[in-house]
Amino acid sequence: MGENTQNMAGTPDPKDTGAVGVPETNGNPDETTVFQPVGLVEDADNADDGVESAMKPRPKWLVPAVAAGVAVIVLGAGIGGYAYALNNVNSGVQAASSWNAASAKTLKKTVEDAQALLDGTGEDQVADPQVLEALSSTIDKAQAVKGAEISPNGMLVWELLDAENAYDESTDNILDLDANLDKAMKAVEKSVEDKTLADAKDALSKAIDSAQSTLDGSDGKVQDNATRDALSKAIESAKKVLDCDDAEAMNTAKSDLESKANAVNDSVKAKEQADAEAKAQAEAAANAAAQAQQSYNNPTPAPSYTPNYTPSYTPSSGTTQQPDTGFDNYCGTGSDDGNDIVLRPC
Repeated sequence: MGENTQNMAGTPDPKDTGAVGVPETNGNPDETTVFQPVGLVEDADNADDGVESAMKPRPKWLVPAVAAGVAVIVLGAGIGGYAYALNNVNSGVQAASSWNAASAKTLKKTVEDAQALLDGTGEDQVADPQVLEALSSTIDKAQAVKGAEISPNGMLVWELLDAENAYDESTDNILDLDANLDKAMKAVEKSVEDKTLADAKDALSKAIDSAQSTLDGSDGKVQDNATRDALSKAIESAKKVLDCDDAEAMNTAKSDLESKANAVNDSVKAKEQADAEAKAQAEAAANAAAQAQQSYNNPTPAPSYTPNYTPSYTPSSGTTQQPDTGFDNYCGTGSDDGNDIVLRPC
């Protein structure tokens, strides 16, 4: 049997190989030294703090070693040896139970995180919807697993050893499920990243095509050609970003392209408006000049005057009759040729 060295706390040295030895009794077979077996946690009662400790697997050789040691102790030391072995095995069961409880607690937290990720991720957000199905299936399996609940007879070493084995098997299963959940979650997150990158790359590619079309169609049509120069530089920069795998950089390049393209379009509109105003002013000036020329070539004649009163009379040798003007009789005298006729009521 291997040498077993005790430390100040009465526990085996961590460097011990794990072989169980019979402690010295100074010649008194009823004296028994009690210590914890190698490989156990320092404080088995801190299972609630065991997220870290649960991830530290117990040595696979521990239970068989203890079992073999028990047989040797019982055969070699009688009742005192059995009590010693029983104490060690009980401690092993307590440690296995603590590890199991801590593992179950870790798995529960992982399930909660996985469910939150599943609920917050839509099929349109992933490159491959099958990763969501795989995560959902793994969550269902993990939710069906609980920590082991075993109540062995604390006075029977073989029952305690069976319980320790059962705890260890349950813990291994829980840790496997936890690892599978973590893997499924990472697959979903990676698929989301892939979809985000693909969408960003597609959007930037379309923005580059649109910006190039704007640049080609605006030659000679802008009020400020500096806007076209800025758009041209933005297009070249965006093409370089398109070759990388940075979705955020692609989104930034797309926004910059759209801004530069809008500036070109605004400059085109400004030139169109300025050209329209200049054309209107030129047409107005031409119309005014044409009207002035027409007035000069065709002056307006002075208006003619036609009297409204035309006397009607029949000249006679001595007296003439005046037309009806509201008086009964007009008398006049004059020569026979009608000159120097004077009319007045009579």
